[in-house]
Amino acid sequence: MGAQFQLVVKGKATYPNFSVEGIGVHYTDHNTPYGPFETTEDYEMFVLHAKPAGQLFMDTLENRAKANPDGRELAKSAAEVDWEDFGIQRLRKKVLFDEPSGLKAEIIQVPAGEHVPFGPAPFGRYEIVAEGTAIVAGTTLTPYNLRYTVGEDAAAPIVAGPNGLALVMLLYDEDASKSYGGSITERLLQIEDESNGGR
Repeated sequence: MGAQFQLVVKGKATYPNFSVEGIGVHYTDHNTPYGPFETTEDYEMFVLHAKPAGQLFMDTLENRAKANPDGRELAKSAAEVDWEDFGIQRLRKKVLFDEPSGLKAEIIQVPAGEHVPFGPAPFGRYEIVAEGTAIVAGTTLTPYNLRYTVGEDAAAPIVAGPNGLALVMLLYDEDASKSYGGSITERLLQIEDESNGGR
C-alpha cells in the first residue's frame, strides 16, 4: 500500500485511540497498518494516493511481514485547530499537520477573487474544494472537485470564486515514492477467486 491521505468530508470515523470528523485528515505512510475503525451513517471520505497503490489486509503472516514498522499515522480534525494567518492579506488557514519532511495538510479559507499561490510538489499534492468554487486556468471547480499536481515547477495559482473558497491542501513527502503498483480491484478479484475455491 502506498502513502495515503484519507480526507473525511462528512461524519466521523472512530479508531482505537482517536477519532476524525469532517473536515478532517487521516494519513499513513506506505505499508502502515491502521484501524479497525467504525463510522457514522453519514460518513463520507476520499482515499487519496500519489501513485497507484494496492491494499493489504493483515490476515496472513506474509502480509504482516510487509508492514512498515516505522510508518507514521497522523490524524487531525479541523475543529481541533485554530485559524491562523496564511501570510497573504485576507487569507487564513488551519494547519492540521506540518512535518519537517514536507508532509502537510491544511485548510485554506480564501475570500472571493483572491489568489492562492502554490509552489512545487515533487512528490505530489492534492487541492480539494470543500466549500465555494475555485477557478484554475479558466476551469471552475465545485465541491468536491480537485486538482492534483506533481513536479519541480510551481503550479498555477487558484482563484476563489464569487462566494469565496475553502480549500483542503494535502502535500506528500518522499514516503509517497516508496510504493508503486497494485490496486484494490486486484485484491477484490483475489478474494473472489479464493471464495470460489480458486476456480
